[in-house]
Amino acid sequence: MYRGKSIFYSLGNYIFEFEYLRRLSADDYETLRVDPSRTAPELFRELSKNDTQSFANDRRYWETVLPLCVFEDRRLVQIRLHPLSLGFGTSWPERGTPRLASSPAADEILESFASLSRPFGTEIAIDGQVGEVSIP
Repeated sequence: MYRGKSIFYSLGNYIFEFEYLRRLSADDYETLRVDPSRTAPELFRELSKNDTQSFANDRRYWETVLPLCVFEDRRLVQIRLHPLSLGFGTSWPERGTPRLASSPAADEILESFASLSRPFGTEIAIDGQVGEVSIP
């Protein structure tokens, strides 16, 4: 919260299905210095070493929150944060589509966002599996 306004930094990708791209851009092939005849899924599997390194193996890239803001008379009165999972650790056909996270992942996601927000003076109370942002 800053001067009564909400600011959301880098909530991440709400849809993360790069594995289903057929091709990458020409610039990507050039930057990666790989044969442009290779498919995107082939390259991503190779670059992540079958999901054992890089963002494919980092839970933070696969979790976020969906903020729902309520206004009354043009004034922000409530922010509820709903934890989302993009299916970290699941197989390619199952991951990348946002879904409500369930415990214990939901609790961990909300605790993480609360911890990241606290140094900026924003308090998030966790009520079940929803975060409630304190509005000053």
